[in-house]
Amino acid sequence: MGLKSMHEASRQSLPEPKQSNEQENSLLEQQSQRITELEHQISELSSINSTLMNELQKKSEIIVKLNEKEEIYNKSDLIKKQNAELEKQNRELEKARQRAEAEAMTEVETVKKEYAERERELARTQAEANKAKIDAEDTRSHQKELVNEKAQQMYNSRRKSLESAYQGKRIALDGVFFGSLAYGVLCTRIIYNEKIAIAGIPEEAYNYVVNGKSAIEWIMERYAVTTDKASGIVNDPNDWALEHNDPKYIFNLVLRIITVSLETMKIVKNLPKLKF
Repeated sequence: MGLKSMHEASRQSLPEPKQSNEQENSLLEQQSQRITELEHQISELSSINSTLMNELQKKSEIIVKLNEKEEIYNKSDLIKKQNAELEKQNRELEKARQRAEAEAMTEVETVKKEYAERERELARTQAEANKAKIDAEDTRSHQKELVNEKAQQMYNSRRKSLESAYQGKRIALDGVFFGSLAYGVLCTRIIYNEKIAIAGIPEEAYNYVVNGKSAIEWIMERYAVTTDKASGIVNDPNDWALEHNDPKYIFNLVLRIITVSLETMKIVKNLPKLKF
């Protein structure tokens, strides 16, 4: 309420002007003092109001800050709850990790045991395989010896059979003096083997010469039984004759060469002489 309205209210409350001026003046002075007091009170109230408003503003700011802090605290509580939840999850994850590690270690131990057992089994199998290999090699060597022995027996048996079949017919070229010249004199008798000798050979048969040597000497040299000194291998042309079922082949060949040599020399002698 303003001063003017208060003054009007005081005038309305005044009694009718039946009293004297002194009374009016006194009353006015009282009213003025009252107004002054009221104005002073109003001023004080305004100052108090201003102070209260300032305090209220400060309180409001404090409330706002408190609200902000409360919101921060609420957020902090949420973060705490989230952290607590995360810690709980971490603990569960740690437990799960420990369980997984324990299961993995158990599985690894199981695999190690299986691997060790397989290694032992492999070692046993390898040992058995090596033993079987050694046994097989021994058996093969033994079988080889038996086969060689059997082959040698068959060879000896076959050789004896052949020698028995051709005994008396086989003519071997074994003569030491076969086709040789003794002290520059032509041999008229050829020792074919210890049982057979070719005698009465005309010296003229040796006149048929081929490449510096008579044909008879060539055949005696080529078909003689020889032994290689280095290897000890015996070269026996009679084996070829036996394989071809003609044991007299070399003997007949020597006779034919003697005949060819004589006939050739007869032809040469009957040729007309050339005049140069």
